[in-house]
Amino acid sequence: MVDLQNISYSVTDEKLFKNKSKQLLSNISISFNRGDIVGLIGESGAGKTTLAKIVAGVLEPTSGQMILNKITPKDVQILFQNSLDLINPLRKVISVLKDSKSISNMEVNIISFVKKVGLTESILDKFGYQLSGGERQRIALARLLLTFPKLLILDEPFSAQDSNSQTDLVKLFKKLNRELDITILCVSHDLNIMSSFPNKLGVMKNGSIIELGETRDVVSTPKHQYTKFLFKSLSFQLKIDDFNKAL
Repeated sequence: MVDLQNISYSVTDEKLFKNKSKQLLSNISISFNRGDIVGLIGESGAGKTTLAKIVAGVLEPTSGQMILNKITPKDVQILFQNSLDLINPLRKVISVLKDSKSISNMEVNIISFVKKVGLTESILDKFGYQLSGGERQRIALARLLLTFPKLLILDEPFSAQDSNSQTDLVKLFKKLNRELDITILCVSHDLNIMSSFPNKLGVMKNGSIIELGETRDVVSTPKHQYTKFLFKSLSFQLKIDDFNKAL
C-alpha cells in the first residue's frame, strides 16, 4: 500500500551556524501492507512523529521517495495528538462533522460513523464545549473516518488517557481495522500498549529504524541492544506497578 524508500528529512536549526541543517530522519525504508497495524516506538525526539507526518503528506522528505500503491494522498489521514483542538467549542458536533464534504447520504452516514467510534446519536446536538476530552477525540476520529481513509495514522492516541480509556481505544482501533479494512500506523511511547496492539513493530532511535518485525518477535527476542533495554525497562516497571497495587 505504501512503500518508503531511503527517506531522510532535515531542517535548518537556528541554533547552528548559518546554512547548517539538523537531520531528523536518516535513510528510512519501511512498507505498510493493506490490513496491517504497524506501531512505531522510541524515546521523545527519535523521529516517530516526523516520519508519521511524511507518510501523511504533511511534510516532504529531503531525500528518498514514498510510493503509493492503488491509493491516493487523500486516502491517508492522520489523527494528531492535538486533534482535540480541532473541535470548535462553539459549534455543534453535527456541524463539525458536516465539514467532511466527501460523504453521501450525509445524515445517515454521520449517525453511522458516530456509532462506529462508540458514541450515541444524541451527541450530534451537543456543542464542542460540552464534550469530554475522550468524546472530542472520538469526534475528531469520526470526522476523519467520514473521508473513508485507507491508511489511518495515529499520533500518540493514548496520551493523557487512563488505563480503562486506553483499553477501550485499543479495542476501537482494532475494530476499525477489521470492519472497515483500514490500515493503521500508530506512533506511541507507551511500551505496554505497543507490545500487544500492533501486529508489526518498529523501534526508532536518533532518526533511524533500528529494529522492525512482527511485534511478538521484537518484544520476545529483540536483536538490538536499545530494544532490549526498552523492554527490560518495561518489565521492571510492570513489576513495580504490580507491587504498588499489592500495597
